Amino acid sequence: MDEEKVIAKKLIFTHKNGFRIVISAHFIPLTDNQGRIIMVAEMFEELSIMDRDTSLVQNLYSLAYHDSLTHLPNRVLLEATLRMRFSEFHRLRQSFAVLFADIDYFHKFNEQYGHTTGDTMLKMVAGNMKQSSRKSDTIGRWGGEEFLGVFPIKNKKDTVVIARRLQKMINQTFIP
Repeated sequence: MDEEKVIAKKLIFTHKNGFRIVISAHFIPLTDNQGRIIMVAEMFEELSIMDRDTSLVQNLYSLAYHDSLTHLPNRVLLEATLRMRFSEFHRLRQSFAVLFADIDYFHKFNEQYGHTTGDTMLKMVAGNMKQSSRKSDTIGRWGGEEFLGVFPIKNKKDTVVIARRLQKMINQTFIP
């Protein structure tokens, strides 16, 4: 309160029944005639889930729909994307391609070099796939060393072009 300005904070309190509540707290300095702070008024208001910190909601969304290792969309988000693309295809005849890829001999690689190195390989492949994709593409981790991509296309020949581009990128991925 030394700055003589209103301070707003979001606080988390535990209710007497055990659940947590998010409170918006405002601390307002009250001064005398000489400008000295003589007391502080406090206002508290419970926030609804939608009014809470937006970053909290974004973090929860990210945790629910993205793989924690690669940060790519996870299987749940990939399945939702597939449902959306199938719906667009049936309603609007918008074509799309689905490509499935896995890393050959990954289990053997993991055993030989360890899980930390295997995780590094997965992250590198994921990062390279993400970099080589368009904004309209969705590439995610299906599970283990398996990846799935959903790509809007104009015609069937585009599928081969996309597959070759991804295959070339994967073949150039290595760990020193």
